[in-house]
Amino acid sequence: RSSDLCRWCRERDWSKDRAVVFLDPYGMQVDWATVQLLGETRGVDLWYLFSLGGVIRMLTRDGLIEETWQRRLDNVFGTTDWREHFYRTAIEPGLFGEHDVTHRDATVKNVQKYIEDRLKTAFVEVAPSLVLRNSQSFPQFALCFAASNEKGAKPALKIATHLLKEG
Repeated sequence: RSSDLCRWCRERDWSKDRAVVFLDPYGMQVDWATVQLLGETRGVDLWYLFSLGGVIRMLTRDGLIEETWQRRLDNVFGTTDWREHFYRTAIEPGLFGEHDVTHRDATVKNVQKYIEDRLKTAFVEVAPSLVLRNSQSFPQFALCFAASNEKGAKPALKIATHLLKEG
């Protein structure tokens, strides 16, 4: 549970302790506050199995997302900026005059880059993530790595980048 992980983080002396945390949540259970707390320790390296498929499914084509899903996405990303990032509204001419048209940009690469950029706000270094797909080639997860310790971040990132390379 996130509360147990947060308590564990607060009980450590991160000037002396180091840890590797593996977050493998069921769906989109992990709130950004937990991820941010891990980064703030400056002693945790994080492997995060991010629910890429879950996010893509919640980002509807028309941009009309039910409130509970919006709150879930707000909590997962720790911001409401995702709305502007994945959706653009433009005025376009039509048969009966101009009207607003919402365009969605929720490609796998765009969502993957967005979570990597979010991780960069909490951690010192972030490796390019690896997209994990199901047997029908649908993207399920982005396996992310983030290092929070300034001294150990470069070697940790080098190792993680090697491990995350596809093929």
